[in-house]
Amino acid sequence: MRKFILNNFNKFFSIAFNLPDNSSIIILNGGIGNQLFQYLLGEELRNIYKKNVLFYDIRKSYRNNHNSYIENLFNIKLNKFGQTKRNNLFSFIFLSAPFLKFNKFFLNVFNFKLISNFYFDQNINLKISKDRKFFEVYFGTWHSLINKYKFLEKRKSINFNRNFRLSNKFKFKEEFIALHVRRGDYISSKKTSRYHGNLKKSYFIKSVNYIRNKYGNIPVVLFSDDYKWLNINLKEFIPNSIVFSSDSISAEEDLFYMTKARFFILSNSTFSWWAAFLSTKKNKFIIVPKYWFNKVKTSQKYIYKNWDYKII
Repeated sequence: MRKFILNNFNKFFSIAFNLPDNSSIIILNGGIGNQLFQYLLGEELRNIYKKNVLFYDIRKSYRNNHNSYIENLFNIKLNKFGQTKRNNLFSFIFLSAPFLKFNKFFLNVFNFKLISNFYFDQNINLKISKDRKFFEVYFGTWHSLINKYKFLEKRKSINFNRNFRLSNKFKFKEEFIALHVRRGDYISSKKTSRYHGNLKKSYFIKSVNYIRNKYGNIPVVLFSDDYKWLNINLKEFIPNSIVFSSDSISAEEDLFYMTKARFFILSNSTFSWWAAFLSTKKNKFIIVPKYWFNKVKTSQKYIYKNWDYKII
């Protein structure tokens, strides 16, 4: 009886959203790093589990609105979920940020899902999706799934748009260290700061010293969304370093230039994580912070399995 009710309830969502049963809506939110993880989940569902994948963008509903957008940076075209007169009310309710956040909160507190075919970051098993032909919604970052994807092993590279080219100002044709400091909403938002935590200056200096002791006096290029902070707090303390960016450079351009490095010092941010992942350099080496979230230590599920890395 429970299975019958559940099946009919899931069938109801397919009808209400005017989509085939085998459809998966992935909620697009956050900055470019989060969007890339959401895109990768979509590729896994589409290629391995043969799902009809659509993306629904709710970035504008957040107070901290990230302007960077995956389609502006890469040769990617997302299949978007379109609202119609028929499904407008259902998407307004069930795909809204408050409704999704409440369901995630309820799952965290009571370890129980209010809606069975709504999936969040916690304890998800994609293999279950293979046998389920119902409509699904995915709301999360999906970073922790990175080493479980089958499609990733044979994927084509994610290519930047043609309008991204190395500037003549960027003179680092030799190897360099890309050091990224994430500040922005990590500083301006108390809630975000409590959740993510902020790395100390000592972490970055210690990381530079570690790489240089291992590989030599390699130049450091400093990247951040707070370039004034870089000049005051890091540039003066790290010899042979430059702040390449200025406030006029976009986050997209920063990411593009960071991918040209062989050595990476990451913040606890998916932005710098993806710079290291997208780099095509051989024998990459990555420094990862000890804590990925505030008081939550970095575990193997946040580190790509093929990386040569050091946790500091």
